[in-house]
Amino acid sequence: AHCKGCMHVIDAHTAVGNAAQPNTGDLSICAYCAKISMFDPDLNLSPLTQKELEQMKVEDFETWRTLIRASVLIAANIKKPLKP
Repeated sequence: AHCKGCMHVIDAHTAVGNAAQPNTGDLSICAYCAKISMFDPDLNLSPLTQKELEQMKVEDFETWRTLIRASVLIAANIKKPLKP
């Protein structure tokens, strides 16, 4: 799979729990650009829309808050390449 936010190939993951591989509907945050996505049935990443994030905030506030916090922390720690 690759991140549609930055186009990096996603070839590893860290799971919450004991999942050996991602499943349909699992959420992901790109370590390169902090984009929040969901795995589709073909295990491709599909970025969550603003509407989907707003719906998650209403339906599952704890998951939404955890994702937003993690995304902000990742974004703050992304190493930007040095300009020549």
